[in-house]
Amino acid sequence: TSGLVSRWNLVQHLMKRAVTYPDRAAQDAKGLVFEWKELSLPEEGIAIVGSPVVTLSLALGGNATDAAVFVYLEEVNPDSGATNYITEGSLRVSHRATPGGGDGRPGAFDSVHRTYSDKDMQVLNPEEFTSVELVLEPIAYVVPP
Repeated sequence: TSGLVSRWNLVQHLMKRAVTYPDRAAQDAKGLVFEWKELSLPEEGIAIVGSPVVTLSLALGGNATDAAVFVYLEEVNPDSGATNYITEGSLRVSHRATPGGGDGRPGAFDSVHRTYSDKDMQVLNPEEFTSVELVLEPIAYVVPP
């Protein structure tokens, strides 16, 4: 979860509070984390602008044929160890089909077109790997050196 005071509640103005994303280390412990220990960054850092795209190769165990996947892009402060939220994306995997549409530019608002229609729904075959693409929420963020 992104927490109670995230951009999702801001949209509905439920909390009437500033958006905050506290240290996410406890939340990260509940999921699968991919981490690069030593990343050599240029002295100006790395700018991430637009909608990051994550492609997963996913296989479900047992008799499962669908899953909800949530992806968070975060940075870990090398000095304090605090985990900082950058952006996120989610997808119900059976709705991964992209039957056309969009202009094909990565990060364009319509670059991934999903209908979420029953006719385009694709359940997974248990134990079989499937490629799943998630487009994260657009951002402009600099990962400091």
